[in-house]
Amino acid sequence: MEKTKNYKIFEHLECNRKIDENALKKLMESIQSRNLLAFRPISVNDKMQVIDGQHRLEAARRLNLEIYYEVQKDLKVSDIILLNNNQKQWKLDDYLNYWCENGNDEYLKLKRYLEETHLKINLALKLLNGNTGQTGPRFRSGKFVFPDEKNMEEIKGVMDNIILIKDYIKKKLPSIAFITKTSNFTTALVEFLNIKSNDFETFFKKFQFKLDLLRPCSRKIDYYLIFREINNWRKRHIEIEEEEKSDEKIPPLGRVTKARAQSLFDRL
Repeated sequence: MEKTKNYKIFEHLECNRKIDENALKKLMESIQSRNLLAFRPISVNDKMQVIDGQHRLEAARRLNLEIYYEVQKDLKVSDIILLNNNQKQWKLDDYLNYWCENGNDEYLKLKRYLEETHLKINLALKLLNGNTGQTGPRFRSGKFVFPDEKNMEEIKGVMDNIILIKDYIKKKLPSIAFITKTSNFTTALVEFLNIKSNDFETFFKKFQFKLDLLRPCSRKIDYYLIFREINNWRKRHIEIEEEEKSDEKIPPLGRVTKARAQSLFDRL
């Protein structure tokens, strides 16, 4: 283990997660209270690239303190994810940044899409890949696949439909128009419209007749159930198509309790 105040000898990797200013502030306060940097050296490879400890390095630099480090020649850039996940879990944005900096074209397409649409990454993934979202191990391990041109046309249609519904609510129900800006409302609407068996034209006609059912809700599931109740209005036989790649079929509304519905949709 070595120590230095020459912070310039270390190379920050762009593929690492961004510095969290709130976390950094707390770390600096902790160090000022009691400096334990000697007990937690940062890890660098033989190129002096910081694999683990970028927040500690930045805290030491801002406080003008010696930083302790260990050179481990066997460390690879790909070890960043493993080491960081043993501390503070990475967010989707961190994985997106990592794979973009490593030149993964599918993630670069996603990044451009987010910049163009201003969507949050969770919602964008649900929209782009159906209700599965690809937010699990596939996304984290770099196996995300951006939709092809044909699928993007369908996705654009879904986005247009979402805008149509939101504009209608703003016009007809200005007193609760604020719900259209909430993530719970938008996510529930995306999940509902992603079900292949739901015909939007029919749904929107019913939506205009049953607009009185809409109300502010604190949970995504409550909005979803409102959409489904509107869609099932005047139906003799309720059949909800199983969502693509879903592990469990969604029961008809009349056969499911609210608690049961919550357990089904919390995993979406």
